[in-house]
Amino acid sequence: MVAALLDEHGTPGAAVGTIDGADGDRIVTAGSRGRDRGPVEGDTMFAAASLTKPVFATGVMALVDAGALELDRALSTYLPEPYLADDERAASITARMVLSHTTGFPNWREGPLYLRWSPGTRWGYSGEGFSYLQQVVERLTDGPVAHYLRDAVLRPLGMAESTFEWPEADEPRLAIGHDRDGAARSPFRPSPRKAAAGGLFTTAPDYLRFLHYCLVQEQRMFEQQARIDEQLAWGLGWGIEVGADKAVWQWGNDPGYKNFVIGLPAEERGIVVFTNGDRGANVYGEVVRRLLRGNHPSLVTRHRPSWLRAMARRPVDLLPQLESPGVQSLLEEAAEHGATGGGDNAAAQYRLPGSWLLGVVTQGSFGETGLPVGTPIACVGLESNGEHEAAVRALAVHHGWRGQGIGASLIYGACQQLGLHALEAETEGDAVEFFRAIGFDVESRAGRSRCRLELSEG
Repeated sequence: MVAALLDEHGTPGAAVGTIDGADGDRIVTAGSRGRDRGPVEGDTMFAAASLTKPVFATGVMALVDAGALELDRALSTYLPEPYLADDERAASITARMVLSHTTGFPNWREGPLYLRWSPGTRWGYSGEGFSYLQQVVERLTDGPVAHYLRDAVLRPLGMAESTFEWPEADEPRLAIGHDRDGAARSPFRPSPRKAAAGGLFTTAPDYLRFLHYCLVQEQRMFEQQARIDEQLAWGLGWGIEVGADKAVWQWGNDPGYKNFVIGLPAEERGIVVFTNGDRGANVYGEVVRRLLRGNHPSLVTRHRPSWLRAMARRPVDLLPQLESPGVQSLLEEAAEHGATGGGDNAAAQYRLPGSWLLGVVTQGSFGETGLPVGTPIACVGLESNGEHEAAVRALAVHHGWRGQGIGASLIYGACQQLGLHALEAETEGDAVEFFRAIGFDVESRAGRSRCRLELSEG
């Protein structure tokens, strides 16, 4: 099954681990590590990406058990200087807020760090919060977080093939990440500042040991701390699928690696999937659906308005770059693919009052991209359509960046930044399904479709 899914979805390699109660653990591998490194095998290492976060959370809970850290004590009291000096609200952030993603920080800073909302008031996924808590852990343990997690989590659980440091000696066993076109990426080296959020290198058997430990002995981390929508919530380091068949989960998304872990605590069953390709989410989605019964909303987060609003990026004003080749290319692409709302996309229209051209540009937080920081990779052109409403006049994402939720994040980020309560687009072709998938209502009209998104004021 796994080999066929790799072929179908253009992904070089994968390792799948399953826990199934009385049937025990099982590892299945398929495909290639890339760059003539041979096949994926049980000892193949993958960049875990955000599958790191539950491991770090387990280490944090060990400090709580030891009395060295309090979940509800302000992290600012553990450090000599403020983490965010120009916003006094940040002084109230706690470890519980970090582990449940309610700090108010963006996922990663794009320029100066800021609070999107007051800490503890809303859910919003944030690696920045984990970096903050990492500094506290390092101060409490008087050393790098990699050393603490090695001694507090990896060694006690028998995760001998895992590390929070670059695996120099084991680098030949590392699966190389690949882009959506199948080209090998440069080896992915997470910043030490991001170790707690995404710095783990591991194997499928090792992570399966960790998952088994959590499902059997650490279920306190699965208690709901923050609600996202009617089907999704967050605990301490773990996402939660709410319902009778409660599942816990986490996904990993770094350049060239798409990973997923999910478990059913009541049954002590679970699955972990590592892939080394940017199309790997299609692979792990099919694996989970085939092996774990039930509906799994965690697999379709990018189609959930509540999730998209909480994950939205803060867009950049592209007007100063309007005449640049990068922006012009995006506008031409928008017109070519029908992701427009009527009228033409002449650059001059965005200089008129009541019009905006917002976008996403590459940031230092993106890691190695091959593009200079500040390069436009997505744009949305909007025109006022009344008070707190606008119409989409252009929407495009650069080819190499599609399939990562950037377009949806940009749409919702623009609504937040401009205070919009409704957004409309009149379009056709593939763009219709894009708008439908991210929460727009669609009404067909003589060959074109009217798409409308209604947002509450909250």
